[in-house]
Amino acid sequence: MIGKAVEGQDLKGLQIYYSGTDAQKDKVRAAVEKSQAQFHYINAQ
Repeated sequence: MIGKAVEGQDLKGLQIYYSGTDAQKDKVRAAVEKSQAQFHYINAQ
């Protein structure tokens, strides 16, 4: 879902925090980094 939300956007300077499964972490990271935002992962365990 986040991939579609940030696709084609320039989010440079923003920080995106993601708390979810390890399985989707890399997909979310890739989408966020394409938008030039900083990605942060929060382990919910």
